[in-house]
Amino acid sequence: MVASKPTRRVDIPNVALVANANVPPSVSNYRQRVGRAGRRGEPWAFATTFCRDLPLDHVVFQNPLKFLMARIAAPAVRLDSAPVVARHVHAALLGAFLRTSSDGLNIKTSIGAFFGATSDVNAPLTADNLADTFLIRLRDADFSDGQKDHLTRLARGTALAQHEAAHLCAKTAEAFEYLGRRWRTEYEKLLERAASAMEPEVRQAFENRATYARGISPIRTRSTRFYAVTCFPRGCGELRSPFRL
Repeated sequence: MVASKPTRRVDIPNVALVANANVPPSVSNYRQRVGRAGRRGEPWAFATTFCRDLPLDHVVFQNPLKFLMARIAAPAVRLDSAPVVARHVHAALLGAFLRTSSDGLNIKTSIGAFFGATSDVNAPLTADNLADTFLIRLRDADFSDGQKDHLTRLARGTALAQHEAAHLCAKTAEAFEYLGRRWRTEYEKLLERAASAMEPEVRQAFENRATYARGISPIRTRSTRFYAVTCFPRGCGELRSPFRL
């Protein structure tokens, strides 16, 4: 197995060798990478790291023990970070919407079904879909009023504690609309490129990409930058978001 960046959630048998193509940025990243080997009771496991012509790689090459023995700071969640807390607000509101939805959300659903995507280049999106309904509910005063107690408890003691439920719902709507617009634009471009391709192989390649984009789980898409898929404090590495409240 060759690793050039942290590889999370890889748990497969018979990995006896991990080769780092560069020196990881920290010892925690290093341990996370090399830990992919020997996870299923193999009698031995081996890891090697190639040092490139980079400042960090030079330092580690000269003194590898200093790097390997470095202290690993305990993970932490900054409750004074608005983007971090915002993702949990997004998740709470999405969960509240799905709980009150008559159809709910099947755990095996796809991102395409959620956003109303089809395989028809002339009608790539359906008018009736959960994503647009979610946006409508976020901008509904009755919905935001119903979330006051929940959001107050969630945001207590955080950077968003002073914001009213209506404001949080409005900002979540803004963030979700941005996410949906980007996903749908990229998806429509795949369908258009497939339809305009002259070579069968090229057309099939874009159709396959569109099918993949339409069929994958929401948890594996860019939507994980919208809501927090893990809770405090586990999985802090997942709490990255381009959205701001």
